[in-house]
Amino acid sequence: MEQKRFFTAILVLYIISLVVFSALPQVSGNRYISKYDKNFHFIEYLLLTLILFKTLSFYKVKYNFLAAFLIASVFVFSTEMMQLFIPARHFSYGDIMFNMIGVLVALFIKWKL
Repeated sequence: MEQKRFFTAILVLYIISLVVFSALPQVSGNRYISKYDKNFHFIEYLLLTLILFKTLSFYKVKYNFLAAFLIASVFVFSTEMMQLFIPARHFSYGDIMFNMIGVLVALFIKWKL
């Protein structure tokens, strides 16, 4: 029961942090951030999916892989769509692609372990 609460709290805090950082204006002129932007997207959503998968296992969700994939995918598209309405942010198919690669790699890791 303690682990269930712990992972649920971690998941909620992680989702909140992703939404908050997605809503912040982009830092322009920082070459380091822009150079590794896609790597950050990949890692963010790989971690989200791993945490999500672990959390779902405590709730005895019947189809963990499918549920994790669908929830993470909806989150990928909704956070990117949200950026259409935020000044100084922009929608990017490249971001969606690297987010989804992170989701798929996380599920592959869980499948192989």
